[in-house]
Amino acid sequence: MTRQRPPALPRSPAPGQEVLDQPLDGLVRRVFASLEYIVQRRITEVVRVVGPRLDANGQSVIGLIRHVRGEEAMRLLRETDLPLAQIADRVGYADVSTLRTPVLRLSGQTPAALRRRGLTRGVKGPQPTQYR
Repeated sequence: MTRQRPPALPRSPAPGQEVLDQPLDGLVRRVFASLEYIVQRRITEVVRVVGPRLDANGQSVIGLIRHVRGEEAMRLLRETDLPLAQIADRVGYADVSTLRTPVLRLSGQTPAALRRRGLTRGVKGPQPTQYR
């Protein structure tokens, strides 16, 4: 003779469960909207704090961002075998042709030439006063 289990009692949803029950596309939109808002707030805060200091030294926030993106592109060229299009995408450039300019500015060579010759090691970027 087998014992029967009593019927399960209805449970109230766990905290946050109602969010999981929403359609996925709506949830994804809300998450990305929240992330976008957080990123915009942080960027605004950084610009407010760092901007005047850079201006006092004849530099700009945009120049600093360009420099950091170029350095990241150089790092990816140096340390990975990613295709150039993927590197351009990762550092925020529309395509390989827009990646070419900052790499040329930092190293004096094209991304393809740097990768082909393995010359990215030891390449120095501009000094901080060149962020304009």
